[in-house]
Amino acid sequence: MQHDVIYAPEPWGLPLTEKLMPEYLQDLGYTTRAVGKWHLGFFKADYTPSRRGFDSHYGVWLGHQDHYTHMGYDLHPGFDFHRELNVSWEARGKYAADIFTEEAESIIQEHDAESPLFLYLAHISPHAPLQAPQDLINQFRYIPDRKRRIFAAMVTKVDESVGRVTQALRDKNMLNNSIILFLSDNGGPTNGFNGNVASNWPLRGGKDTLWEGGVRAVGTVWSPLLS
Repeated sequence: MQHDVIYAPEPWGLPLTEKLMPEYLQDLGYTTRAVGKWHLGFFKADYTPSRRGFDSHYGVWLGHQDHYTHMGYDLHPGFDFHRELNVSWEARGKYAADIFTEEAESIIQEHDAESPLFLYLAHISPHAPLQAPQDLINQFRYIPDRKRRIFAAMVTKVDESVGRVTQALRDKNMLNNSIILFLSDNGGPTNGFNGNVASNWPLRGGKDTLWEGGVRAVGTVWSPLLS
């Protein structure tokens, strides 16, 4: 996991000898749910999220796919949307960020608020390809560059998701006892593939490098429990 990302046909993944955080949390009595992107291996069932400490997973196994058709962009393209080990054809034509947000809301609504929950929500937005609902893109007409308009719309979708999930926790009376972590997984790609044109200045390098521009990502934590 230190030299490159996993491409669709590759027979490897995060080693099974590694005990992951959701597995530790299961030992402590948590219900563990994963929604969205996995991208840690799936060439065998034991490498998929529902075998790596999550009680359930709804989302994608790969790291690069169409936000509406959910067709992978890797060397051997194919439909990539699953609930556990089952293909979820019903996701076709729906925007991924909306699907993930709705699933997260449902998990919270159906959860027993008296028991602990770990919810891992991994959006694929604003990862390439640059796609977003047209009505949302139109709200950014003042941005001259079309790619930047789409990117702004994708970021807005993530922002909406954070708000909706937070509201779901509030409605369930779980927010006051929750810890929310929001973070990225890597620096921006600077090579321009599929519309990605990022700058990590003043840091050197970008995604797929070991320079700070590739590995130093932002994150924040929020909770009413923190003073």
